[in-house]
Amino acid sequence: MELYLVPITRHNWEEAIALKVLPAQDQFVASNLYSLAQAKAEPEWNCRGIVVEESFRQFVKAVCGRRSYDYKIRKRESTDTRKRVSWRRRRMVGFIMDGHQVLGEKFDGYWICRFMLAADYQGKGFGRMAMKALLEDVRRCGYHQVYISFVPENAAAKGLYTSFGFADT
Repeated sequence: MELYLVPITRHNWEEAIALKVLPAQDQFVASNLYSLAQAKAEPEWNCRGIVVEESFRQFVKAVCGRRSYDYKIRKRESTDTRKRVSWRRRRMVGFIMDGHQVLGEKFDGYWICRFMLAADYQGKGFGRMAMKALLEDVRRCGYHQVYISFVPENAAAKGLYTSFGFADT
């Protein structure tokens, strides 16, 4: 399974605004529709989708469970001599809004303003993978100071961010 950060464009914006967090988390993050509108008005913000690409085997394993997956694949491999077709499925699982911000003398750096994962994809490691990819991308662009904003009552987000070295300021 591979994870990519892709720009939100006219081809995928509807997929981005369809992503929803758990109802109890609505108070912690602005909607993706609001974020896209804000980025249109404030062009220093980048909006990106967190996209996961999986192979057919990974998809079948997730849907059927381990036993069914192993049986179906083994049976097919032992009797099927045809060439296999490469099948991959891409799906957007989250949304990020980030960018370079200068807010007076105190804050000048790269900001992660919004970071969300859809409810169905939380707790599966996608957030950690996406944050790692985002921070690598930010470092590659030459930024050494990264700020993140979140609601302090969001314990799951705070745990993720502190595990990457973010600290309260």
